[in-house]
Amino acid sequence: MADAHYVSPKRTKQIIREETKAAGVAGYGDTLIRIARCESSFNHHTIYIGHHGLFQYLYSTWERMKVYAPTPHYYKRRRVLVYKKDGRVVRKVKWTRRVHRKRGQPPSIWSSRDQARVTALAFKRGRQSEWACK
Repeated sequence: MADAHYVSPKRTKQIIREETKAAGVAGYGDTLIRIARCESSFNHHTIYIGHHGLFQYLYSTWERMKVYAPTPHYYKRRRVLVYKKDGRVVRKVKWTRRVHRKRGQPPSIWSSRDQARVTALAFKRGRQSEWACK
């Protein structure tokens, strides 16, 4: 699911931190934020001489790197249900799984979250040299 709407720089930084943490490379969060600022000024719709998105991927590089991102991408959401039962207030916590995209749909080059995830996983595999910005 591509991010067709505007994503603020603050939210983009949060997304990058979430994805680096999920990939197990939280130490690279600030590095990826610097790269995104340098490459696209946090605009996931940026196109510059064949480079696309937040981290400025060429289509050929994206096709090679997107295999790092497993699909579908799940995240957990906590819901607190409060209701009355037999005159008492009952509080129940329920965890639900949400799907970021439909099963089998590949990561989108236009999605801030997908680019952040793929880039974090690429860094985890030692592919830092793919970006000129550091």
